[in-house]
Amino acid sequence: MANPTSPQNSNNLDLDLLILSGGLTGYLKRAVEGSNITPSGSPYQAAAELVGLIGAATSAWSSVAAGTAANTTVLAANTARLGATITNNGTAIMYINLGTAAASNRFTATLAPLASGIASYYEVPFRYTGIITGSWSAANGSAYVVELTI
Repeated sequence: MANPTSPQNSNNLDLDLLILSGGLTGYLKRAVEGSNITPSGSPYQAAAELVGLIGAATSAWSSVAAGTAANTTVLAANTARLGATITNNGTAIMYINLGTAAASNRFTATLAPLASGIASYYEVPFRYTGIITGSWSAANGSAYVVELTI
């Protein structure tokens, strides 16, 4: 029996049951198969494309040397980026800016210095594709960066 408080779609089907019977991809696949959409690939691929749920196919690791300049590029703009992580592996504070000119008075996030073998970590907001810059309070160490792309 359908849960009366469950969200309903336009066909009044219980979404909880659909998700349990095939996951979100299965639900989207059925939505595409029952529509007038002509997918360019499999129904699963088309369903994922509809809502931007395509997972990352590639990860690239890099190391960026710490610098006190206000415009050290941590990641260049990349329209294929789905996500990224930045880890401060230095002994100085790291300032990250989603955009240009990261500095101690212009930043999106601050990463604490490496302490007791534990580095601080930042996840770039999902699907942000612009340039990411960094600046450190002292040029000591590096940042480890992993970029996830299509």
